Amino acid sequence: MWTRCRCPSAPSDGRSPPAGPRAYRTAAAVTVLALVAYTAAVGLALRPRDGHAGRLDVASAAAILLNVGVAALHIRLWRALPPPRGKAALEVFGASYDPWMGRGMLLLLALETRAFAHYAGGPPGCAQALAQGLGIALGGLTLFVVARADHRLLAAGFDGKSATPRLATDGPYRRCRHPRYAALLASRLALALLLGGAWPWALLPGWALLVGRRIVIEERRLRARFGRAYLDYAAETPRLLPRLRGRREAARP
Repeated sequence: MWTRCRCPSAPSDGRSPPAGPRAYRTAAAVTVLALVAYTAAVGLALRPRDGHAGRLDVASAAAILLNVGVAALHIRLWRALPPPRGKAALEVFGASYDPWMGRGMLLLLALETRAFAHYAGGPPGCAQALAQGLGIALGGLTLFVVARADHRLLAAGFDGKSATPRLATDGPYRRCRHPRYAALLASRLALALLLGGAWPWALLPGWALLVGRRIVIEERRLRARFGRAYLDYAAETPRLLPRLRGRREAARP
């Protein structure tokens, strides 16, 4: 879903015509409708029941904003891609080589809406308040990492000015090889901390399997594309858990 390289310029022989403005407007409309549907489903799940007060509080609102924020950053990344965006978007989101990742994410996100239906709300206990505070902090960190990896590195790598691939190793990619996948798992953990209950925790293994499968596919593709450069980068950089210090520079003779 998030291959990190420069995208070749669009062919001029007509074999792969770029998507037109109508396709972009359709994609944007579908995204907005999906966000509206998601927010409506969550709102129905959080509606007052049996005369009790509504369950929309700081924790449930933070969980909603976390998912909407991640979706907004994806739209921001799409808008930052150079025209024609169609080919670059298929590559940067991985739909060109692994369409099942997006389908699996949509399924898990749909199942996650049930977590809001089971959310009790009300004043939290000490342990629950601590978990929710950690969830809010983790969610904010997730949005920060995705924003840096998306706009400053991924979109910049798809400028269309060069056909030579360039491996992104700066910023978050200096700490781990897949910061966006680490952020995705962290966001699902943040959701479980915010809402509590068994349902969001039960979905975490599904997210882990989905991300693990994508990493295997993507790293195979990166090894084939970058060869020794990626092998050296992988040998020095952790896969998901970020290191606290950056990579050591090679000693010069």
